[in-house]
Amino acid sequence: MDQKIGLGEAFMYADWDAKPSAKHFLTLLIRAKCYKSSLTKKMVITSQNESNVERKEAETGEPMAFSSSWKNLVEFAFGIGIIAKKLLLNLQKLMLNSIRNVVWLWNYAKHRLRENTMLGSAKNIHEHYDLGNELFEMFLDSSFTYSCALFDPIPSNELIKSDFALLETAQRRKYDKILTEMQLKSDDHVLEIGCGWGSCGLYAVEKYGCKWTGITISKEQLKIAQKKVEDAKLGDRIEYKLLDYRLEKGVYDKVLAIEMIEAVGHEYLPEFFRTLSDRLRPGGLACLQAITCPDAYYDRYRRSSDFIKKYIFPGGHLPSEGAIKAALPVQLTIRSVSHIGKHYSKTLDLWHAAWMEREKDILKMGYSKEFHRKWQFYFVLCSALFEYDHIDTVQMCITRH
Repeated sequence: MDQKIGLGEAFMYADWDAKPSAKHFLTLLIRAKCYKSSLTKKMVITSQNESNVERKEAETGEPMAFSSSWKNLVEFAFGIGIIAKKLLLNLQKLMLNSIRNVVWLWNYAKHRLRENTMLGSAKNIHEHYDLGNELFEMFLDSSFTYSCALFDPIPSNELIKSDFALLETAQRRKYDKILTEMQLKSDDHVLEIGCGWGSCGLYAVEKYGCKWTGITISKEQLKIAQKKVEDAKLGDRIEYKLLDYRLEKGVYDKVLAIEMIEAVGHEYLPEFFRTLSDRLRPGGLACLQAITCPDAYYDRYRRSSDFIKKYIFPGGHLPSEGAIKAALPVQLTIRSVSHIGKHYSKTLDLWHAAWMEREKDILKMGYSKEFHRKWQFYFVLCSALFEYDHIDTVQMCITRH
């Protein structure tokens, strides 16, 4: 994990770049799954040559032109050299591991200080989502939807040019799938936890005529969401408010959370699902869209930091499917799960393409070159991780008994 932090920091400060794209390079690293130092390779080559003298004699059938004593001395010196190199390598590894452990502890401690208490969540969300609505306008489509889209079909190649029409259509397709899974009806009252800029609620109410309550803890998002409701003259059907999910007290027919659970944190997953259960009437349905970490390395992931946690989403945490299931109270049962991670890779490609095309505009807004490259790395890294199934996105439908 810390290697990714260092790699991202080096990219952020323009210490490296890659052509045709950084994503191609990151893809190679991800597929390799491990890093091998050149020193280790050299050590293997050297150790394989320990018996060069004996092999030469065997090949020619003639003794080397050394006296026995000189030959023994050379072999002894060569052996001492091998031992010394091994000792130096072991010492180097020990020092590097010690440094890595200190860096790991430092980064993990900083991440733990961003715990998602109600106060901590407000601060964490502010650091990302309140950077300025104009910034998000640089790469999101006109609906301001900041989550995985659903393509039909999935583009086969990396998308290197922005296409806001394609992106907006794919986002609408995602909303349609979710709302269908929720079995939404005109007399339903829906609670959306983490309503973002309000696009899903507006789309659902215009299409189904239901009632919609959305909550967010981002002041910047709330401004746009409330303006959309005012412009659409839907104030009698939609309410958006600034509120932590733990403080909501109403009871609803349906509950929706699109990529909000990543801001909950491992320790708070049981509380989140208890709250979700309390907000749902018996027989009600909930739908989650969540970015997930594979169960196989979830424990390692949740006890470490990485570039995304450190620089992009402070307090961020990807649950695993197993962690979600373990956190569910007895009143909640998973009805269906679908996996759409490949679609996120293409969503991120389109965001990245727009981000790069509008670099000059972003810099003119006062953001630094380092900031621009930091988000560039965020887009390409996550796209590569989704493409090769190192992380996934699930849509999960849950029933309350």
